[in-house]
Amino acid sequence: RDLSVLMGEPMKQYRIGLVGSENSHARAFAKVFWEDPEFEDMKVTAVCGNEGREKSKKVLEFFPDAVIVDRPQDMLGLVDAVMLTSRDGKFHYPYAKLFLEEGIPLFVDKPFTVDPMEARALVALAKEKGVPICGGGMYWNAARLRDVPVRAFHGGRDSTVLVAESERMAEAVRRAGGDAELTVYPENGHDAWTDTYHNPEVFAWLLRQ
Repeated sequence: RDLSVLMGEPMKQYRIGLVGSENSHARAFAKVFWEDPEFEDMKVTAVCGNEGREKSKKVLEFFPDAVIVDRPQDMLGLVDAVMLTSRDGKFHYPYAKLFLEEGIPLFVDKPFTVDPMEARALVALAKEKGVPICGGGMYWNAARLRDVPVRAFHGGRDSTVLVAESERMAEAVRRAGGDAELTVYPENGHDAWTDTYHNPEVFAWLLRQ
């Protein structure tokens, strides 16, 4: 079952860009897209890193036809969505802003930004442009998400970040009048991403927003 079926559209190849190849998460995401038949309509087409081309080449193990670019802006025209995984969060705001302004959906890995003001600016820009973006947040600031649909995922046995934190965040968004749903994987520890990234309905939901 692919995204085109879920969305009732003709078969389409979704082109994914990975920014931040110095982070092992970039290779992990590429592996998910490559090995899981659920994502046969997903293909990594462009890769960029902050520490040279050598680390970008590790992603090519799964998508040898992907283009390695030197700057995130060089991905424009090559991708339909971007996963931003830079190891140093200082890059996230300028890179995310670049893609949002071009109308490209984004996943921003932790940290979302290094400055709360930058995070607010990105959420405002995403809303203005009508572009899906996802990342993390704090429940005391949940009212700012009342107009941003939220889908959160957490491992029930997570001892690194307690599931109560996600429960508080989702509840705080709902209390503020927003739309927030939390999925808890009862047997998972800190790894909530593997099951989530293997669920095509998550990507379909993002693209419907």
